[in-house]
Amino acid sequence: SRDSYSRLEASAKDAVKKVLLAKGTARGSEQLPGFIRNKIAQVIVSIASIEYPKEWPSFFQDVLGSLNESPSAIDCYCRILVSVHEDIISLEVPRSSEEAKQSMEFKDAMRDNALEQICSSWYQILSMFKDSDRAIVANLLRAVERYVHWIDIGLVANDQFMPLLFHVLNTFDEDS
Repeated sequence: SRDSYSRLEASAKDAVKKVLLAKGTARGSEQLPGFIRNKIAQVIVSIASIEYPKEWPSFFQDVLGSLNESPSAIDCYCRILVSVHEDIISLEVPRSSEEAKQSMEFKDAMRDNALEQICSSWYQILSMFKDSDRAIVANLLRAVERYVHWIDIGLVANDQFMPLLFHVLNTFDEDS
């Protein structure tokens, strides 16, 4: 629970975060059932909802730093992005005024500290897997879909990202 986590010492909190990120992004973790991978992402995001940006200002940098070229790491990253949207940011979820304030602070911190890096990672992942792994591309696009309506559109509607996105979408169309 939140109270139990909050009572942990800082070193124990750091250890929990490192273990969860390591487990979620470890090579072979894609063999875990989907509900377990979802739960790992949700627990990571639950901790971030408590600590980001004040106590865990490097949350997104830590998540991005855990990425490697393995499908399992990218899968975990996509699940974390989806969970951030669904559990913290989405306006479709009824929230108390305190939760709505916390959501806005989280989103503002993302805009200030992480969105450029996140969008850059989207480009890198799409570039790397556009012709080789449709599942990764589809998972990433499902995550991207949740963000494009509120981020600075120039982060994705630009001369670098758009041709890649059209290539991916055309490839998906041709295969249908």
